[in-house]
Amino acid sequence: MKAFIKFFIPSLLLIGALSSRAASVISVNFANPGATSQMTPGDAAGAPGARSTNWNNVVLSAAAAGSLGDGSVIDNSGTVVAGATVAILANGAAAAPSGNGATNEARMFGSIIDKNEAGPGTIDITGIPYTNYLVFFYTRPDTGGAGNQERGGFFQFLNVETNLDLTLTTNRMETRWLKGDSGDGVLIPIPDNNGGTVNPYVFSPTVSVGIGDGTSPANYPAIVKAQCVAFANMTNQNIRFTWASAGQGAYGVAGGNGARRLKTSGFQIVQTPTANVTNIISSLPLSPLHAGDTGTKAFSVIGQYDDGSTFPLGVFPGAVTYGSSDTNIVQVNSVGVVTPFNPGVATLVASYGLLSVTNTVTNLPPIQLNLSLQTTNLFVGNNAADSVQATLRANYADGATNVNVTGFKLVSFMTAPTSVATASPAGVITAVGPGFFNLTATYSVMSTTIVSIARVNAFVAPAGVSGFSFSMTGNTNPPPAGSDQAMNFRYVAGAPGARLGYWNNITTVGNFSAVYGTLPSSNQITAPLDSTGTILTNVSLTMLTHLGATGSTGTRNTNDNVMAQTYFDQGQNVAANPAPISSIVVSNIPYSTYDLYFYIYNDTGATNRAGRFIITNTVDGSVLDERWRRNWNAAEGALNFGNGAGNIAATTNNGGLNYVQAVPVNPGFAPTSWTEIPVGNTVRFSGLTNSTLAVGWGAVGPAEAGIVATATTRFRLAGFQIIRSLNGLTATNLYLSTPIPVQYPGNPAVFPLTVLANFSDGTIGGNITTQPGIGYSSADTNLFTVTANGVLSVSTNLGTANLVITYTNANLSTLSVTQTVTAALPTSVRLVPRPDTLYLNSLLPANTSKLDLFANFAGGGNNVNIAGFNGVTINDATPAVATVDSTGLITPVAVGMADLSITYLGTTYVITGGVTVLDVAAAPDPILRHRYTFNEAPGSLILPDAVASSAYAAPANGTVQPPLGGALPITFNGAQANFPTNSFFTTAPYISLPAGIISRMSDVTIDFWAGQNEVKDWARIFDAGSSQKGNDPHNLGNGITGFQFSPRPGGNPNSIFEVRTVSAGVTTVNTAFGTDPFPVGTERHVTCVYSPNQGFIKIYVDGVLQTTVNPTVQPLAGTLDDQNIWFGASQYQDPILNGWINQFDIYEGVPSDALVAAWHAAGPLTGVVVNPTPAPIGFSVTGGGTTLNLSWPPDRLGWTLQTNAAGLNVPNSWFPYPGSSSVTNLAIPINKTGNVFFRLVYP
Repeated sequence: MKAFIKFFIPSLLLIGALSSRAASVISVNFANPGATSQMTPGDAAGAPGARSTNWNNVVLSAAAAGSLGDGSVIDNSGTVVAGATVAILANGAAAAPSGNGATNEARMFGSIIDKNEAGPGTIDITGIPYTNYLVFFYTRPDTGGAGNQERGGFFQFLNVETNLDLTLTTNRMETRWLKGDSGDGVLIPIPDNNGGTVNPYVFSPTVSVGIGDGTSPANYPAIVKAQCVAFANMTNQNIRFTWASAGQGAYGVAGGNGARRLKTSGFQIVQTPTANVTNIISSLPLSPLHAGDTGTKAFSVIGQYDDGSTFPLGVFPGAVTYGSSDTNIVQVNSVGVVTPFNPGVATLVASYGLLSVTNTVTNLPPIQLNLSLQTTNLFVGNNAADSVQATLRANYADGATNVNVTGFKLVSFMTAPTSVATASPAGVITAVGPGFFNLTATYSVMSTTIVSIARVNAFVAPAGVSGFSFSMTGNTNPPPAGSDQAMNFRYVAGAPGARLGYWNNITTVGNFSAVYGTLPSSNQITAPLDSTGTILTNVSLTMLTHLGATGSTGTRNTNDNVMAQTYFDQGQNVAANPAPISSIVVSNIPYSTYDLYFYIYNDTGATNRAGRFIITNTVDGSVLDERWRRNWNAAEGALNFGNGAGNIAATTNNGGLNYVQAVPVNPGFAPTSWTEIPVGNTVRFSGLTNSTLAVGWGAVGPAEAGIVATATTRFRLAGFQIIRSLNGLTATNLYLSTPIPVQYPGNPAVFPLTVLANFSDGTIGGNITTQPGIGYSSADTNLFTVTANGVLSVSTNLGTANLVITYTNANLSTLSVTQTVTAALPTSVRLVPRPDTLYLNSLLPANTSKLDLFANFAGGGNNVNIAGFNGVTINDATPAVATVDSTGLITPVAVGMADLSITYLGTTYVITGGVTVLDVAAAPDPILRHRYTFNEAPGSLILPDAVASSAYAAPANGTVQPPLGGALPITFNGAQANFPTNSFFTTAPYISLPAGIISRMSDVTIDFWAGQNEVKDWARIFDAGSSQKGNDPHNLGNGITGFQFSPRPGGNPNSIFEVRTVSAGVTTVNTAFGTDPFPVGTERHVTCVYSPNQGFIKIYVDGVLQTTVNPTVQPLAGTLDDQNIWFGASQYQDPILNGWINQFDIYEGVPSDALVAAWHAAGPLTGVVVNPTPAPIGFSVTGGGTTLNLSWPPDRLGWTLQTNAAGLNVPNSWFPYPGSSSVTNLAIPINKTGNVFFRLVYP
């Protein structure tokens, strides 16, 4: 059964059992190869109560990796700790010793692992010999510029268990935060053996705080200053710690000084003491503190014992209580965190049982101030301005220097003159007008001023076309200088020919109604800015939108990224109707003729999601123009907005932009297939003249106009621009916006050109691609052709030819430009069948697979999907085993292995044995594809997939989604996920898995352990499918497809396993009911089997078959759109689970009744270690010589049976027998046509 961790909790009634010298200590020093960083056997170091000799040196590589193997770890007595090991993978850098290493502490604290921005590192410790112990980690302050000493982060305890298949699961348990400090004094000195004194050992409070989940420290001042963290009452023999630096937004912590750093020196494993406390003392003078400091310090208390030893008491949660004599001067909370307020003197008291100690605190005012700005070079535009953060630092009489006091409670800011800049109470400075300004900061009774070095400059928009622009964002307008959350007036962005500044942010956001027929939310802008910053007084914008606005996503390191990666997400999940049309109305457009650009962020959920823009006559509602667009896939190129080198603060920045214009189609266009809809992220209308622009826009329903594809609709509008037309202007030169990339021979997709021109009136970069007077010609139409609208198409030939573009101005002068077009040679081709195993005698009407094709090309282009390319022929290589038709559809014929073969541009490519065909009657045991143990610690945001990456698929980790509107979150206790009691589906938390991991299988088995705390009709344990809700279960809507289990469906007291599929518009619902109620408060083991090949659905409860249903079962591929795979939430508007999930496994294949019973007998995942010692395989022959029975000892569960299967037309090499690693016995049909060998292999 699943192991639970038992914690030793101290209390005042157990003082004698809590607080004594440690009987044994294991000490580990992070060392470099140099002698000055390595502890010698006689060197003593460590916190009070753990100070010991015989430190173990882990000599680190440059990448901060190192280990101590079995037999290499010693304790403080010098005795080898048998079975103990240490493995460090720091994901950081090893740093050389700091200082001369002359004392013990200098050596231990000297060399460090520098946990920088690279991400968390891990420390694995096995074979710990103590039944109850503590772990101390030691850090040292960072060095560098002012304030860098306060850099820090967190340590996190992970319980490490070993699965039956020897893979490790890590379950987050506890977290400690700290940051460095300097000038805070020392502990009561303890001499070392070289005549020096110890460095200060100041512990962070023993309170576990989340990481990036809303409960982590909000900012750097909230992190406690300390050099040590402690984890008490540890009981695990094998443990894992992870640790990382935080700040600058990482792990939910804002602020911090410059780079992230957490410099770690070593750790100790300390056996929990067992003697009695006789006295307590304050380990560190807290005084002096700094008045108004919003940061925190720890009141550290040391216990003195009857054996003369000492030990820090604060490491035991709840053992010490605290109080203050004057809370107007200083406060202390329940874990000893001290917060200073006004200058003055107060007394703190700490109590441990009947013992107490006081600590007098003095809050100091500053003696010197230093004021600075992030930048002293601000910009103010025409009706727009930058803002920037001021920083105030202080020096004190205690020797502390350069302390950042910007956010202190006694600090204020003021500017003069306010006609140039203004200051907020938090020190945010906003430009008002050109000129120099003074900035004054006051802290307590002292002030300082920056005099005439801060300047506000006038921003001048780059020359170009005239227009005005709108960006969708969930953030402020305008954003702070340098922000990546919304467009700043200085961020120049837009398609070639339309790159403008002064973007207007549409900031009224929310999750808008998806119940069609109700009035959605309005988003309005009146009097927007144009590209010169001029207020367009009479212009107004109104948007009516369905579904929601999405905050910024992805990488935003260029102006174009900032614009593109916030968007309105319009769509719905319906099979029969188009998504409702959202609208944009812009009134009083100031141009007689104009062009219109729309920018769409690609939907990453699936390909072939489409939408359209329709321009209507505001008088009679007639359609004036229409454009369609769909999102792309890998074969069509990564048509993103670029994430190349760029600076979002730059005024002229393209950042590797990649605007791809969808090919225009005529008004009234009605596609009959997805391939007819043009691909791109930019849609352009030209030559519009109506002063009031009315645009309908939205996702296209999959059944509209006869289109058959995925049931989910999405259309993500990121921004749009209205640009003055170039008609009548005289061009002075023309050029392509970007060179034409390498083309792929036979590619049916077209490449739209973008042609720009500069004009005599000063307009730069005007888009003339479809202007009257432009012409295109190909020097070799056997290689490529180009249309009158600049759309390029390639043939199946290889080679290079010129494209010539001409443009005739209104004054009849003609300009031209020439561009080379190359159709490249493929360098490699891959054939990928999905799935690669098919079955004979399946009950499916069509048990088939699909062949995917990918190619790499010379000069660029990797993993290009060439399926459907002209010049590609799919060959039927082994028709006696499996046939392959011209579309790549693979159909099984006979047991064996079939080759796969295609011909592309005259070259044939073959995969030998690419598809395996088996008989359903001889199908192997199911194969475990994904496993979720729910063993995560409180605050976990990731649900790891315990199945390692394989040729089949990478691990599919889940994501814990937070609640909305004050609802309770999902909680973990190291053994299960608990779903809260008070949740409604519009606000409830849930867990999501990656899309598509169920529908890619033929036969599927879901095996899980779960329970409910409350009976709720139709509450879900799991639900995989698609919905009118889209990808958010909080929305309104009903399910479309589904693969789900409910402990209690409406109108039936027993549980239900239901599969809802849609094929060619026809919905098939298959259900299997359990035969007994799902009891409240009791955990049940449920196995759900869906077998299209064998034609049944089954439910097992607690290992016993409850129901078998034999309907007409649809294959999941192509009929179950499992874009949403949710734990605890429904594709419908159903109640939310109030219960728990313990373990959840996804298998491919069908288990026997005996195997399900064995799963139940084994229980949820245990921490049992698989026996690695070889063992003989038992065997017998039954069934008149037709069946071979193999078995091996139970403690070898997790070993893999391998066979060479020489008689099954399999290559003569060893390969795993499917399903063998999850059982200890197998019945295998005997093949009488050849010799077959088996062996049992340790993982």
